[in-house]
This record gives sequence, C-alpha cells and structure tokens, in this order.
Amino acid sequence: MRELDALVPAAYATSAPPATGEAVRAFRAEGRRHIAVASLFLAPGSLVDRATELALEAGAVAVSEPLGAHPEVARTILARYAVGAVELVPV
Repeated sequence: MRELDALVPAAYATSAPPATGEAVRAFRAEGRRHIAVASLFLAPGSLVDRATELALEAGAVAVSEPLGAHPEVARTILARYAVGAVELVPV
C-alpha cells in the first residue's frame, strides 16, 4: 500500500459548504487530476446519488459506495447505544 501526502478536506451533501462538487473543482483548479471521494453515508439514497453525481461531474475519478452494513459500523452503533442506555439507568 502506498501512502499519499495529500489533503483530505471534508465536503458536504447538504447546505454546509463546501459541497462535494465544489471541493472536487477546487482540487482540479490546483492541478490535481486523480481525485477520489470517500463517502461516509451509511445507506444508499437520493442524497448519496446527488453527491456522487456532483463529484463525478466536477471531475472526480471515483466515489466510494455508502458504508452500508459493514460489521464495524454495526458494532460502533451498538456500543454507542449501550453507553447511552447505561446512562439512562438511575443509580
């Protein structure tokens, strides 16, 4: 595996700037050509589709699929639920 010395800015699919396409366009303006977008969505849907479309239109070469039902995501959700549930129990 090769490590890259590259910036990894956050971009958003909702109203907070920068939008996914804007972030990709900014990298393209800096002369970067091989731009991949890592999706942190948990499930597919219209918001994911739109963010992917905007990133590809702006020049991204790849956009990852939503995280989906990855076991680590499920474990994290269950662990956070367990902590929250314990905090609800009166002592």
